[in-house]
Amino acid sequence: MANKSTATVTSITKKSKQPLAKLAKSTKKINAGGLNPDAIIHNNPKKTARAQHNAERHLTLDGKTVREALESRLVEAKDLRYDLSKDFIRLDD
Repeated sequence: MANKSTATVTSITKKSKQPLAKLAKSTKKINAGGLNPDAIIHNNPKKTARAQHNAERHLTLDGKTVREALESRLVEAKDLRYDLSKDFIRLDD
């Protein structure tokens, strides 16, 4: 039993040989759904969603890139396209 916990601790503390800059960059593949993944999302204060959770999500995503929003799993590409079509958010390329 002690061998299992020792092996786990060893594997957790094992250092990566990659440079820190490479670890910081995202390597996840995302489906941007035709949107520019580097575009910045901006909330439209003139039009607010009726559902409180959607309005809060728009505020949370404000200032993030499409890539960051999709990687956070708060939203899917189809949700961003819908919000764009209804003018709740806008993208700056």
